[in-house]
Amino acid sequence: MDVFSPASAQAPATSELYFRTLFENAPVASVIADRHTRIERVNAAFTALLGYSVAEICGQSVEDITMPEDVAQTRVNTSQVIRDRSVVRYEKRYRHRDGHAVWAVVTVSSIDVGGRRLLLGQILDRSEVRRIAQDLALANERLSKTHAALESSRQYLAALVENVSDTIVVAAPDGTIRFSSESVRAVAGYAPADVVGMSVSRFVHPDDLPRVAQALKLHAEQPNRTLRGDYRMHRKDGNWRDVEVVSRNLVGVPEIVGLVAVIRDVTERRQQERALARANRALKARSQANKALVQATGEAQLYQAMTQAIVEAAGYSMAWIGLPDEAGARLRCVAACGLTVDRVEAVCVSWPEGEDVRDPTARCLRTAEAQVCRTIGPEPCASAAGFQASAAFPLKNAQGLFGVLCIYSDDAGTFDRVEMALLAEMAEDLSFGILTLRVRAERDANLRRLERSMEATVHALAGTVEMRDPYTSGHQRRVADIAAAIGVALGLPEFQLRGLALAARIHDLGKLRVPAEILAKPGQLSAAELALVQCHADAGRQILAGVDFPWPIADIIGQHHERMDGSGYPQGLKGEQILLEARIIAVADTVEAMASHRPYRPAQGIDAALAEIERGRGTLFDAPVVDACLKLFRQKGFHIPA
Repeated sequence: MDVFSPASAQAPATSELYFRTLFENAPVASVIADRHTRIERVNAAFTALLGYSVAEICGQSVEDITMPEDVAQTRVNTSQVIRDRSVVRYEKRYRHRDGHAVWAVVTVSSIDVGGRRLLLGQILDRSEVRRIAQDLALANERLSKTHAALESSRQYLAALVENVSDTIVVAAPDGTIRFSSESVRAVAGYAPADVVGMSVSRFVHPDDLPRVAQALKLHAEQPNRTLRGDYRMHRKDGNWRDVEVVSRNLVGVPEIVGLVAVIRDVTERRQQERALARANRALKARSQANKALVQATGEAQLYQAMTQAIVEAAGYSMAWIGLPDEAGARLRCVAACGLTVDRVEAVCVSWPEGEDVRDPTARCLRTAEAQVCRTIGPEPCASAAGFQASAAFPLKNAQGLFGVLCIYSDDAGTFDRVEMALLAEMAEDLSFGILTLRVRAERDANLRRLERSMEATVHALAGTVEMRDPYTSGHQRRVADIAAAIGVALGLPEFQLRGLALAARIHDLGKLRVPAEILAKPGQLSAAELALVQCHADAGRQILAGVDFPWPIADIIGQHHERMDGSGYPQGLKGEQILLEARIIAVADTVEAMASHRPYRPAQGIDAALAEIERGRGTLFDAPVVDACLKLFRQKGFHIPA
């Protein structure tokens, strides 16, 4: 006779000893106390949790093994259970036999047995609760409400097994099911009697069978060891459910020879975990994409960096970006990652006009809205490439759609609502980044045109000055060359060098206000004529005062005859009051003027010119500028251009 069959009055499945054995060997620590909280019975898991023996714990009050800080709350909760016949679940600290506190989650319920009001407590280590289930409280509440009797009552223990929400299964060592609780209907869709005689492997996903075999082997080799595992259970209706299984081999227990397993349906929790993982993946893709947006200097680089962020950083199977052709009926792939040429060709990028397309990429191109296919069937082109889900996101600007971002996954069910929202925001960021790059490129092109126009205007002004003063023809150009060389020697940045060269090129612009006959006079100038010539620096500043250069060109020209000791003109500025560019032009202007022919004197030569600025070093001229100029001519062989 099958000892687990309830057919006989002597059968273990209906005997008091059978259910007592289940209670004593249950993986969850349990305690039974009277209404005054005096402990009458505990199981092995309880003594293992708190370190007391059965003899030490029975007869004590629950408060005796409670940490003093939690005694008051324990009394309140116990009173509520007795008064309302409710189920209370709360956290408290028990006092271990060695004195340390044990944090636990306690579920307390009240039942009547033979006219006595008794308390049933189930205690789980808090860390254990987190690991095996978040919804255990609800299960314990239903479990506690089914208690109808206590240790002397067979009906109480039977109700404990039959009414718990988790499924309890007893199986032979080879995995053949001998008993199942009523809750197997909810998790597997079978009646308890239907599963008796079946193998547990009948309900397990093929991919999980090796782990089940390994668990059975471990149970055989290590009796009384508790094992935990996650599996996929096949229901009678053909669906699959995610379950957690806690199992123990009770070899040596006369009433139960085999395995006891507690099965919990965690499908909804697993779905939430997978949804959270997908959302985290989308967030990671967006984070990496934002880095690409910041670092990209061109559209092609940004497109490629974006697809790499989606695949390599976030873990999607494939990503590519397509731009529609002029007809808008075909996409041209401009960047891709995570696919081979064969897989690119297998993805739909064109479709007949007017066709009712199902591919998300095609729909996105037509509607300019995000599209998704969470489970690709046999008809979309993407299935030929081995993908299980795909999504397409429009890239839009003020004129409308200008591209499509396509993402693929090898996992069916990808791209839920939260994930799609995050990826859509990433596509919007990409659109904005492309727009920014295009605006920046157009701005840079305009700036280059403006700079070329400005430089041409400066050169025209320089030519105008030289036309009025043919004896100094080329003077400004040569001064500009010398000044630029000094600036490079001083390590000036490129932007400042450009401003210096332009200012030097027209530093004598103010001579337009000096009569030509004075500029060309061969002899010494009178005091009045000299004063008129000296006005040219400020005159140049005034001419350019209203021109909005990127550099202080007007002030540089107005100060190029100022001297470090304040003896210059027109303002008598000193030292750091004079712009660096003006100090450089002052040295370059002096060298070029002395080394070149003038109407009133012959050229004095470069050696005399260098000696002159050397004498004025630190008094008339800026010392570092003079040093840089001397080094150019004397050590580096610089020559004044013709």
